[in-house]
Amino acid sequence: MCVLRAMIVAVCMMLAVVADSTVANPCKYNPPPTMGAYSPAFTLAGEVLTPKTFDEAALRQYPSTKVNVVYGAGSGIESGSFVGVLLWDLINEAGLVLDPARKNDRLRKYVVV
Repeated sequence: MCVLRAMIVAVCMMLAVVADSTVANPCKYNPPPTMGAYSPAFTLAGEVLTPKTFDEAALRQYPSTKVNVVYGAGSGIESGSFVGVLLWDLINEAGLVLDPARKNDRLRKYVVV
């Protein structure tokens, strides 16, 4: 439970913005400056159909997932487990703005945190 709360707090500290990688100015959304401190909520905005702000109570309404990861770090190979709501689930619910005339438009999107 402590790990779940830590992951929810970590996700709440993020400001996730979905953008289009082919736009001249990729950061159409101008998020407020932050100092890296705790934030009780984050906003999913940008190239999504329904922007939404999430706080801890809102995230608790979604199923949590445990992800085991292995990655390279400066000191060698690291591994860990993370529990929380998948950002991909939140993006799918918000709905990506896609242009059917552009081949593989879904692959041109990225997330800015």
